[in-house]
Amino acid sequence: MRYALAVIKGADPLRAQLRDHEAADILWAVAGPDMHRLLVDQRHWTADRYRRWLADAIDRLLFD
Repeated sequence: MRYALAVIKGADPLRAQLRDHEAADILWAVAGPDMHRLLVDQRHWTADRYRRWLADAIDRLLFD
């Protein structure tokens, strides 16, 4: 997730209070395979709905 975080961060800085390792933990919590299985497989979300939700969640949780 640290590599994914580096890619996602790009030119946008993280929220001021977040360190990279904390942001990687948050990213793992929302983007890990367990969340995908829960929402797509068990709750029957479409892949598109999951992608939109994930992008929004990452933006809200990690960036100002």
